[in-house]
Amino acid sequence: MSIKRIISSILSTTIFSVLVLTGCAAGPKLTPTDLSYSETVKVPGMQRDELFTKISLWSTEAFKGPDVSIIPPITVPERSKVLSANHGQVVANHTVAIHQRDWPTDFFIFPYSNVTIAVSDEQYKISFEISGIQHGFLISGQAPWKYSKKYEASMIGKGFYKKINALNFTKNSWQQLADALRATVSGTVIDK
Repeated sequence: MSIKRIISSILSTTIFSVLVLTGCAAGPKLTPTDLSYSETVKVPGMQRDELFTKISLWSTEAFKGPDVSIIPPITVPERSKVLSANHGQVVANHTVAIHQRDWPTDFFIFPYSNVTIAVSDEQYKISFEISGIQHGFLISGQAPWKYSKKYEASMIGKGFYKKINALNFTKNSWQQLADALRATVSGTVIDK
């Protein structure tokens, strides 16, 4: 192993440890309201089965992201998948890959979200919740990528999310999905 690779490995491990310790352990923790969003939407005249069919078709397209095994998703902003769609409920996962370039490091944050869409006559409720977070980085373009374990979202300090604006980026992604579904079924928000 070359001295350059040894130094790079030590540097990457040090940076990674600092990020984990300052981001995950330090500072106030996020509350459940920081980590979730939901809205109930009224769709007059549309019965549960018809609404469920529309939502299922929409979710198949909306949560059709690349395979989760594609790492790192340098050119892919989102990874998502429908996990189930039955009994009037659609369950999906959604991950936004947030890229930050901080020389000499390429750094990605992966907030994992659980998405649930519960359907009934003339309305549905869509709920998003960050279930965990993982990060990975690459020093000076040298493989391999280094990845953290997946941390529970409640264990992450507010400072970590704030530093990279990950929470706002994730919530904007949720809002875009909720808006797109509402437009698809021509619904109106009745409760947030």
